[in-house]
Amino acid sequence: MLPDSLEANGLSYKIEYVYTDSRIAKAAVEDNKVIIKLPKHAPFIEKIKVANILKAKVAERLRKDPDWGRLTSPDFYDGQVLKILGKDYVVHIEKGAKGYSKLIGNEIFPKDTFLTEKKKRQKLTAMCRLLTRHMLEEVKKRVDEINKRYFNFEVRRLTLDML
Repeated sequence: MLPDSLEANGLSYKIEYVYTDSRIAKAAVEDNKVIIKLPKHAPFIEKIKVANILKAKVAERLRKDPDWGRLTSPDFYDGQVLKILGKDYVVHIEKGAKGYSKLIGNEIFPKDTFLTEKKKRQKLTAMCRLLTRHMLEEVKKRVDEINKRYFNFEVRRLTLDML
């Protein structure tokens, strides 16, 4: 059975599971709960084994550093420069902007959704999706170059995982 909670530093953390297409398992802490991402195609016995290993590692890390692994959303500011894949992108905050985040050339226009941590995470997620779509071609090109130089395998699919 998958563990449903863990204890660290006198605090109890509920464990929530997310099943992904990725073959990589990972964990983070969010709002006093532990999020464990597991490969959805793995056998259940493997999921239990990996979940228990991650639970132990997270508990140990939280004992050493109570703030470890917490998902936090950064506050972006107008004029901020983000370096992504060696290119500079300038963030422009449009107060009260509605709709979707935009990328025009090397300028990022995130939707202005401040206030709660949940809203900040939504804004960060929207920016990550926008940049992921934009960067995918560059990443594919770099993967193809490295693959041709060192491996020469057939690359059937390439995806970028935000978190």
